[in-house]
Amino acid sequence: MFSSCYGYKNVDLSKNKIIALKKHKIKTKGGKKIKAFVYNINKDSIFLIENETKTRIALAEIKQIKERKFSHLKTIGFPLIYIGLIVLTISEWSPTVNIGTIESPN
Repeated sequence: MFSSCYGYKNVDLSKNKIIALKKHKIKTKGGKKIKAFVYNINKDSIFLIENETKTRIALAEIKQIKERKFSHLKTIGFPLIYIGLIVLTISEWSPTVNIGTIESPN
């Protein structure tokens, strides 16, 4: 029901757009999935910190890499929609009371 305020966006390895000190999701060609912080990158390898353990992965072994990005929609939009649906549901299910009309004195 609730999701994180972050999402992951694909990174193009060929354009060297990987940013160090950000969290990434990595899928290797061997099928391993890793969520870790990138702390360094060179022309052959990417260096990660995963659960306080430093790891090196060859760039040639990476099938897909995604960078963690802050999502304004998940942070603001979804909660507003959720609250709106609750209010709408409550207003539809609440009993209505008809107390008649009030006449003003002439």
